[in-house]
Amino acid sequence: KRQIKRGLEIRFVDDDLKGHKKYFYVFKEFSDSIVILVDDDVIYPTYLTQKLLQKNSVYEKSICCNRGHEVLFEDGKILPYAKWIKEAEYLKEPTHILCSTQCGGTLFPPRCLDEELFNVEALKECALSADDLWLKCMAYKKDTKVVYTDGFPQWLFVVGGSQTESLAKQNIGKNQNDLA
Repeated sequence: KRQIKRGLEIRFVDDDLKGHKKYFYVFKEFSDSIVILVDDDVIYPTYLTQKLLQKNSVYEKSICCNRGHEVLFEDGKILPYAKWIKEAEYLKEPTHILCSTQCGGTLFPPRCLDEELFNVEALKECALSADDLWLKCMAYKKDTKVVYTDGFPQWLFVVGGSQTESLAKQNIGKNQNDLA
């Protein structure tokens, strides 16, 4: 609440869209704007936004991420999420095989996601606990590629006590990313 003086705006919403709440209403209201998503339970370097904007200045139509995973395939099928290459920071050119994770900060250019993004019924049925994958699918449907930034640390500090009810803990043993 102390950050409200610095411009933070807090909005409460009716529907429980779990991790999707952090972007759903923002993308609806600010569809013509660049949107940067981060998780609220991580302490970030002060240059997070700078890294994203630098990459965006080169690849204006691509989603730019500070952290992402390479989607792997076998026999033409997507491998389980646990087998993807984590922190695939070598993917410095826009590609469809990079899945951004909002944990490190991700920049979305205006209108880079398919309108199916706002299909709440499909979202709840297919990916309620897999927001990163829902966003990846909506980018793929719109033919928007993802690119890694340069020089961002792949280690981040989690805010103490913030993981007692985390999505990752809810997904233990039943990877919701594979179900989506």
